[in-house]
Amino acid sequence: FFQDCVAAFPELSLYMVHVDPLSGGPFCGTNLGVPMSGVGHGLDDEYQRTMGALFSFFWLMRLDLEGADAFSYGLDSKWQPRYPRGNPAEDSDEVQRRAAFRHMADWDTMRKMLEDA
Repeated sequence: FFQDCVAAFPELSLYMVHVDPLSGGPFCGTNLGVPMSGVGHGLDDEYQRTMGALFSFFWLMRLDLEGADAFSYGLDSKWQPRYPRGNPAEDSDEVQRRAAFRHMADWDTMRKMLEDA
């Protein structure tokens, strides 16, 4: 899905900071030399927000599959949903909060909201 997003939205490269091969200095995808968005956030923040929104939509569309798990726990390095180990002593506070969200979220309302949109 990530590669599909990058291919479908080439303007995502505008959020990237590149190194100018001539000067060695940084420039953003617009070549303005200023790696900030118009609202004062770093371009990396804007990129993460955009990709997060795309993935959130993707996961909500896949609630009947692994979407709720990926939405709750995120992905591992192989693009698979992460899961808690099941041992509260080994799971961090963050993982425990994610597990609580996974089990208490109103997935039916989220599905309805998506269908109604």
